[in-house]
Amino acid sequence: MGASALPLTDIDDTVELAQKAEAGLFDSIFLADVLGLWNDGRATPFNWLEPITMLAALSMATRSNGMITTASTTYRAPYSLARQRET
Repeated sequence: MGASALPLTDIDDTVELAQKAEAGLFDSIFLADVLGLWNDGRATPFNWLEPITMLAALSMATRSNGMITTASTTYRAPYSLARQRET
């Protein structure tokens, strides 16, 4: 399977991958938060959805996969971030 030509903001493409993972009996989906550009700014995708938004969409399309993400303490204090709850 080759790389998708769809943009990283295409939730439908990511939902399809999550459903395939669920059908393949994967336990969870992990998306990492990214704050900056990678080594090559020209090749860096700059139009992706942050992980909480993406996982919210995936949770509506799957039934048994766990959802895991990272979150940066650059913009939120660790104390507040640890107690933050997305519902």
